[in-house]
Amino acid sequence: GLDEGWLDGEGAPLAPAALESARTTVAELLRRETPAPRLYPTPEGGGQAEWTVGNCEISVTFQPDGSFTASQSTVCLASLMN
Repeated sequence: GLDEGWLDGEGAPLAPAALESARTTVAELLRRETPAPRLYPTPEGGGQAEWTVGNCEISVTFQPDGSFTASQSTVCLASLMN
């Protein structure tokens, strides 16, 4: 795991709730044949999963408390609207 200060002296270790949320969410998406994401820690102790699908950039941020939010690029939104 990541130690306290992993990011140039800053950065919290990955919170267990964020890890579990990411693990279950990504596992469910992979069962649905979604491409594997790129995974990154966040300085707050959460994690982020990112996918590139065509012109779309999709991101899911997992918070230290286990909650998460999803977003997609404006390029993706524009292509969906055309």
